[in-house]
Amino acid sequence: LYVLILFTWAIGIVTTVTQFIRPPPYLLDNTQASLFYLAPIVGAIVGELWGHFFNDFICNLYIKTHDGKYNPENRLWGVWIPCAFGISAMVLYGQTLQKELPVVGLAAAWALMVFAQVASTTAISAYLLDIFPHHANLASSWLNFWRTTGKYYSSMTWYS
Repeated sequence: LYVLILFTWAIGIVTTVTQFIRPPPYLLDNTQASLFYLAPIVGAIVGELWGHFFNDFICNLYIKTHDGKYNPENRLWGVWIPCAFGISAMVLYGQTLQKELPVVGLAAAWALMVFAQVASTTAISAYLLDIFPHHANLASSWLNFWRTTGKYYSSMTWYS
């Protein structure tokens, strides 16, 4: 559910961010507004690197401390840290808009939120691939299905 909420916020930010950064108090021109979209790219790259290496770290640490035994559900521990970043990103985004703080707060919040999305999805993907090692295509398609349709349904519940 957390990942679905993150993806719902992604739609909200992508579709409304220019409405916040173009008028006062920020007054960004076309070039500056376009460069503002580098923030989620940076967040996605860092999230992918974090998700890959942190999930492997969790896996190896668990195997070392439990006499070589491994439980796939331990991959889901990798969702908790991005969860904290996602919550703090939304708080930072809202406070930056409400208190008219510098625009770098919006960029940092957007990058943190995308980091949380990608790192969470990486942990969930690793979990699914550990459970279904011979059905990687099916596991990936189900994950993408729930990300897209769950995003739609979770956004519907917020507005109804």
